[in-house]
Amino acid sequence: MKVSIDSIRIDGGTQTRELINETAVAQYTEDLLNGCIFPPIEIFDDGVNKWLVDGFHRLFAHKRADYKQIEVNVHQGTLRDAQFYALGVNDKHGLQRTNADKRKAVMI
Repeated sequence: MKVSIDSIRIDGGTQTRELINETAVAQYTEDLLNGCIFPPIEIFDDGVNKWLVDGFHRLFAHKRADYKQIEVNVHQGTLRDAQFYALGVNDKHGLQRTNADKRKAVMI
C-alpha cells in the first residue's frame, strides 16, 4: 500500500537512532533514482496519525528524490505501541546500530 509521504509523522519519539546517517540517505537516494525498489517502511496508524517506526533513512531518501508517496506496511496501534515497536527495529537488519543508538534506545 502507498501513502502520501507528507501524511507520515516522524515527531512521536519513534526514532531510536541518535542521528540520521546522511551518507546512507544520499546512497539510498541515488539508488532510488537509478530504479532500485526498497522494502516498504513500517508505520503505526492510531486512527488519526501515521507514525513512522522503521525506515527513516528510506523515507528521507524518497523525500530527497522528490517522491510524493511511499510503500508502507501498516500496523494498527497507539503511539505508545509504535514507540515500543521502534525499540526493536534494526536489531537484525538495515544500518547497524551505533553505540550511541544503543544508548539512546536504553534511555528511552
